[in-house]
Amino acid sequence: MGPLAGTRVLEVASMISGPYAASFLGSLGADVVKVEDLQGDPLRVLGPRWRGQSALFMSVNRNKRSIALNLADPGAREIIARLVERSDVLITNVQEPALSALGISYDQASKVRPDIVWVGITAWGKEGPYAGRPGIDPLAQSLSGLASLNGGDAGRPSRVPAPIIDMTTALLAVIGALVGLQQRNATGSGQRVDTSLLEAALCLNTTSLGSYLLTGWVHPRTANRSPYFAPSGIFRCADGSHVFLSAPNDGFFRRLCEALGIPLYQDERFKDMESRLAHVDELEREIQDICNGLALFELLERCARYRALAAPVLDIPQVVQHPQVLANDSIVEVVDDSGVTFRGIDVPLRRGWADPAPPAIGPEIGQHSVELLLEHGYSSQEVARFLADGLVRAPDAAAQSRPL
Repeated sequence: MGPLAGTRVLEVASMISGPYAASFLGSLGADVVKVEDLQGDPLRVLGPRWRGQSALFMSVNRNKRSIALNLADPGAREIIARLVERSDVLITNVQEPALSALGISYDQASKVRPDIVWVGITAWGKEGPYAGRPGIDPLAQSLSGLASLNGGDAGRPSRVPAPIIDMTTALLAVIGALVGLQQRNATGSGQRVDTSLLEAALCLNTTSLGSYLLTGWVHPRTANRSPYFAPSGIFRCADGSHVFLSAPNDGFFRRLCEALGIPLYQDERFKDMESRLAHVDELEREIQDICNGLALFELLERCARYRALAAPVLDIPQVVQHPQVLANDSIVEVVDDSGVTFRGIDVPLRRGWADPAPPAIGPEIGQHSVELLLEHGYSSQEVARFLADGLVRAPDAAAQSRPL
């Protein structure tokens, strides 16, 4: 069993940050319940489909159960309160006034469950001129300065396409939940933890912002280059592949030169870091000339032999087949009840405890509504009435046996 076995997590969240945080806790053994509106998490309709489900949704919603409620119905609030009463952790990215309307603000939840660990995610923070405004990952990248660093040196700013802010926020929420549980174990009292997309983005931009705060130095937009050392960039190989080569100090530069078979470290233009930065265009041309005559495999072998810093630039299909990714067991495979195998990225922890078995794929909308209502003390008659009145959604027999 995982280290969080016996811990109950209630997720009232949508899209990526809150759901992935809850999924991560589920991977550690927590019993996670996801509350959705009758139409489901908005992420369910985005992106490519896998067996009729959004692959985006499935990738960040493993290891949880779903209950679907008509959140506009006052009856949903009573059901949610009962779920809160039995939960150790509540994770939400619902904003006011909907937060209070559902009865899940910290003040409301702590009255129902005084020792609850409440983790709230907002876009911009709970105070200040942007508090309460909607926001998503690329907006946080923009306001935090990250987008200003990305892109070509002569081009316009650019966001990172991967949802790095959402995922970082999720990990901060996981840390907050674990710290809150530890504090609760020590004091017996409930805990409130807040984080935001903006704070996660600022965390990722710590070095650039810290440099400016201390010295006034503004990190330039340098594309693949580094403003601190050279070389650092992407080079094309003889077979059309690309490699990232880097040398953050003189020792690594000499190793790279030895791997490439050219003693550039003896050249006055490249004798030290300052010189290499001053002559970076010439340095990159010298390195590119060597790479033009080497296939990627040969270049990587040479760099490995001399312990120079190098990595292939892979596309997505290549990543999931790379032997190092496979050796790390980074891809998790889950076989569902119908025998179909789901594949996704595992939580990035190689752990010494036994995982909860078996791991579960992302749930259908309201897949566990009935069992959760019964678990929380509702009678079969009450559940039937909830379904008939449209307060609760559960999959019908046709949905449960949908074709592949």
